[in-house]
Amino acid sequence: MWIWFLEVHDAHVFCSRQFLGHNFTERQLWDFHNKYGASPGTLVLYADKPATYKSVLRREITKMNLSLLRRIFKDPGFHRSSHFITTIEPLPPGRLDFKIKIASQHVLKLLWEEHIQHEIEDMEYFYNQFLDNSITATSAGWIFKLRMHQLLMRQQTIRVFPILGHCRKANIIYNAPREWNNPTDLQLPNSVEHPLVERCHLLNAHYYHPKPTNLHAIDSLLLIHPPGKPSPILLTFQIIQNGVQPNVNVNGLCKINDLDIPPDICRYHVVVTPEGIHPKITAPMKYFRDEEILNEDEDEDEDDGEMLADGDGDEEMPADKVFPVFHFPVPMGELFAH
Repeated sequence: MWIWFLEVHDAHVFCSRQFLGHNFTERQLWDFHNKYGASPGTLVLYADKPATYKSVLRREITKMNLSLLRRIFKDPGFHRSSHFITTIEPLPPGRLDFKIKIASQHVLKLLWEEHIQHEIEDMEYFYNQFLDNSITATSAGWIFKLRMHQLLMRQQTIRVFPILGHCRKANIIYNAPREWNNPTDLQLPNSVEHPLVERCHLLNAHYYHPKPTNLHAIDSLLLIHPPGKPSPILLTFQIIQNGVQPNVNVNGLCKINDLDIPPDICRYHVVVTPEGIHPKITAPMKYFRDEEILNEDEDEDEDDGEMLADGDGDEEMPADKVFPVFHFPVPMGELFAH
């Protein structure tokens, strides 16, 4: 029997099946907690009725306002609905001090849509509050991602920087920005937001949201055709709050080839971070190449991460299926500008 462990509201750890009974499968409990950050009592009541819980959660969130939300994240005990929205975790090394964070990314999305997405001052307030420590920084990262989706759909010019690659076996470890005087300016149009469906025909100036299970490590796609450029550009964005990021998922890259893409397209993979953070990304050489790759041996002790290549690392991909890697450092003074 699969026994998994779960952190709960009061920061105690317990075996789920042993304490919650056997009316649920471990998969039901895990999926429900992972999506909603649910407490043990909530798991017992709703783990086998997720649609009912989502209705209850939406109703409770609708009752809130931004003033109440600010107070809940300082003193969750004052309001009966706080357990739907917050999770409490202790600060290491003991349990006498604790931090309050958003229960899950899905809960934040509901809060965002109901209360936050058009309130820039409150958006900035919560972002700065959650940057306070490593426990709540995950919540800040979720806010950063949602805000960047808003900004990347605006008409603007963004400045991105090519990232220099270090060869490691069949992979490239992108971890060093090139000279900062060698940027590329990309002109973004006003875009329309769309879900990305299977076999989707990509349209210019449409900002696509893939499901996480479809294109792993890719948060959005945007097809643009900037003035003066001979070919359209497909931008795949990977949005992260800090310098630690997942490896590029080969299956996600392969699925991009299943989309209906113009034949003469260029492909750019853009890693988006707050300014001052230099991202590191491990990618299969066959998909991610650059015209200038460092072939260094002096850093052999450096952690190369998981081998990502699927098949022969020397296999060449057609030029139109290679993703140059760029870094878009977001100026923090512009993140919450109106």
